[in-house]
Amino acid sequence: MKKTSTRSVETPEWRRQLPVRLKEGALIAMGALCLYLIMALLTYERTDPGLFRSGRADQVQNAAGRAGAWFADLLFGGVGYFAYLFPVLLALKCWRMFQLRHASWHVSGWLISWRAIGLVFLVLSGAALAHLHFEPAAWLPASAGGALGESLGYLAEQTLNVQGSTLMFL
Repeated sequence: MKKTSTRSVETPEWRRQLPVRLKEGALIAMGALCLYLIMALLTYERTDPGLFRSGRADQVQNAAGRAGAWFADLLFGGVGYFAYLFPVLLALKCWRMFQLRHASWHVSGWLISWRAIGLVFLVLSGAALAHLHFEPAAWLPASAGGALGESLGYLAEQTLNVQGSTLMFL
């Protein structure tokens, strides 16, 4: 009879550290994106070319460049003041990833789906509330709630009045 030897195959060191390094890389990328969005939103200039405005592309005032001007115009035009929510949520996600950097990474499709649905409802209701209760600044491309908030807020105000709309969106 043949003797069978059971040798344990050792996993190389780089393979054991790969998940941790990938999480660190994702953390760095998300942190950089967060800072880029903050810079783009804080240096938004209404005259820069973007989705809702046309302008001279060689005279971009946004510190994040043409792409930053476009993203800021898209966010401010779409959701108004709630555009500032995206870098804040991204920063919170970075902080959470930093806290759990040594824990194993579990991905649940259902959890991601429910969180995405919650984020959509949060942004839509917040933009509608901003349209209903805040005056738009002169530098915003649309109302205080952006185009989405203006559409939802107007529809809700016509059917439920301001008080009913506020209760519904809260």
